[in-house]
Amino acid sequence: MKKSIIVLSAVLVLGLATACGSKKKTLSCTKTETESGVELKSTISANFKGNEVSDMTVNMDAVLPEEYASYKSVYISAFESSFSSYKELKGVDVKIKETDDGVNIKLTADLSKMDDDAKDKLDIVDTKADYDKSIKELEEDGYKCKK
Repeated sequence: MKKSIIVLSAVLVLGLATACGSKKKTLSCTKTETESGVELKSTISANFKGNEVSDMTVNMDAVLPEEYASYKSVYISAFESSFSSYKELKGVDVKIKETDDGVNIKLTADLSKMDDDAKDKLDIVDTKADYDKSIKELEEDGYKCKK
């Protein structure tokens, strides 16, 4: 579970640093991995205008095996604890909910509403970067991106 939070943070940095061109674009990348029997399905969607990301969403589904189904509340509590500091950030919204087969975590970030403190806590250093390079870095980390 800690690895998923680290991956999510890394994805935020890479995802928020993608942009190119003068028109609106959307970058969408997905990744599925299994950790300790739990399947983690992650989707990153970043919208940007020109060379800057305007907003993004990271959606992560933790699909629990049948033998872990009775532990959903434990997973929800652990995710809520891990993401609690993000819930207070300006321009950031975190929703954690139970699903039929596990837990869903959805983090949205609107950069136009985020202050420097929020960007710092999410390790967002630069919202301007090369779109293709960002795709390459995400794909090297195991994501499949729609181009």
